[in-house]
This record gives sequence, structure tokens and C-alpha cells, in this order.
Amino acid sequence: AQQLTRPSAGIEKEYLITLDRSFDHQQHGSQLTEGIVLEEGRATAVSYLHLSPRRLQVVLKQGMKRQLRRMFAEMGYRIKKLVRVRIGCLPIGDLKPGRWRTLGDDEIQLLLRNLNRPAPTEKKKENPTVSRKRREKRTKISKDNHWRRAMPRKRVGGRKK
Repeated sequence: AQQLTRPSAGIEKEYLITLDRSFDHQQHGSQLTEGIVLEEGRATAVSYLHLSPRRLQVVLKQGMKRQLRRMFAEMGYRIKKLVRVRIGCLPIGDLKPGRWRTLGDDEIQLLLRNLNRPAPTEKKKENPTVSRKRREKRTKISKDNHWRRAMPRKRVGGRKK
């Protein structure tokens, strides 16, 4: 879940926005997509769609705190209603605020592909830099004496610290 919501992941988040007054897309539309300078840096929208005079659909990839509210405030608008409708490739649907649901296997696979991560069913490739003998030795130690590795070794003799 954190991999989806963190800004560095670059996952698209889509929002429906209702403004306090009509949005002038000729004057402010390019500002949304080119970026508005906030304290953390330039905040940009990937795209936007003008649904009605006061309603917009906006797609973000960044994740600054209260980003949309602050972007629109810089342009002189106030957001009356803000609803996230999609995260990555998953539509939120009729899920109520504060609620959650379990994802299906197909949805998990879709998200992993969206994040460019290998699916959990895929076998992890072995590290080619570790020799075969070393891998075999590790396996033998872990099977036979796995508890000994975890035990701290006693210091015998030597200087006092």
C-alpha cells in the first residue's frame, strides 16, 4: 500500500474536483499542466478534463501534502469537494471514505505490473556473483546449524574494553 501512495512511485491518482466558481481553462489550464510553484517545488498535474464549469477531473503523479488544494488556491480558487476516484489502474468505485476491501489476485498482479515489480509467484533469481559452492555452504549451514549463527559468540581472553 505504501508503495502505491508514496510520491517516488509515480503512480497516477485521479480526482474529481468541485470548485467554488467556474474554472477558466483558457487562463489557468496551462498553469495546471506546466506547474505551479509551491514550497516543496513545482506541482504539476499530468492531465485535466473540464467536466462542467465548476467540475474538473485531474490526474496527479506527485504526492505533496494537500497538493490540489494549494495549487488551486494559488490560482484563486477554493475546492469545495475533492474525491479520489482512481489509484494507478484501480478504480475506487463506491468505496466509502475510511473503508477498505480485499484485492483479488488479478488486481494484485495488475498493480505489481503497474509498479514494475515481479509477481510474488515468480521465483527469485539467484545472485550470480555468489559462487555455487558458497550457496551450497550457506544452505547446509542454515539447515544444520541455523541456531548457531544467530547466537552471539562469547569473547574469550583478550583485552578489556
